[in-house]
Amino acid sequence: NCVCSDNLVVTIIKDPPHDEPKDIIVQFEQTEYSVAENGGFVLLQLIADKPAPEGGYSVMIFFADGSAGLQDYDNMSLSVFFDEGQTTATADVKIENDTILEHLETFTGQLSLPEGTADFITIGPSDKATIDITDNDAVEVNFDPSIYSVCENDGSVELILVANASAFYGYSVTVETFDGTASDGSDYTGGSFEIDFPAGSTTASLTVPILDDILLEGIEWFGGLLTVSDVDGVMAGPDNMANVTITDNEGDIIVEFEKSAYSFNEDVGDGILTLVASAPAPAGG
Repeated sequence: NCVCSDNLVVTIIKDPPHDEPKDIIVQFEQTEYSVAENGGFVLLQLIADKPAPEGGYSVMIFFADGSAGLQDYDNMSLSVFFDEGQTTATADVKIENDTILEHLETFTGQLSLPEGTADFITIGPSDKATIDITDNDAVEVNFDPSIYSVCENDGSVELILVANASAFYGYSVTVETFDGTASDGSDYTGGSFEIDFPAGSTTASLTVPILDDILLEGIEWFGGLLTVSDVDGVMAGPDNMANVTITDNEGDIIVEFEKSAYSFNEDVGDGILTLVASAPAPAGG
């Protein structure tokens, strides 16, 4: 108390001491997250063991590529603010959707404190989160075209396979030929073939040898069946069967007498007239 000469008494009250902020530990609520590629965002939840003091504070998350890169998510770093009284905060990380078939991809987020952060803010042991991105794409493979026509003396026919989207990794499909009226080994060289699609590609082809002969056969055909097995996200489409028509290159068969004149003795019995054809007779004669 201070007593002045004019008898006015002024009382000065000392402010009560403020409680010093206690140590606050901030960390990820969980360290594993999973999001679909077309999910739009993944929400990373941060928790603090005590409410934020007056004025709040910020923490940083720095992201690092794993098998996922910046083409798969949108941020290199994020600042996350805890307002006064808060014990939780979220970080929204944008996920980029594409049309490429990919395996499961991952990236990580690392918690850090900005420069100048108060000493009573510390990062807890759950300071790193791993984010898995599951792919939502599928590749469908078809013959395109599915109908082919080839001449018997063309040597081969090329069957074209087309995928509706590319894949981040390579894969294989199988084409197995089957007989129609054309026969494997005499009209074409067939079998079961493994066709590779390299990473990023959408087209592949199979060359099937066509065998030329001297038989008059008319139009023949054989087929090819496309199948896919043990490849995640890849399937055979509706045009999974090819039809190949082989046009014969032999002309009409001309039949004539071997000789234009014959002479027999009267007592020979039977005279033999020989006919010759310009090509072998087809099946059925």
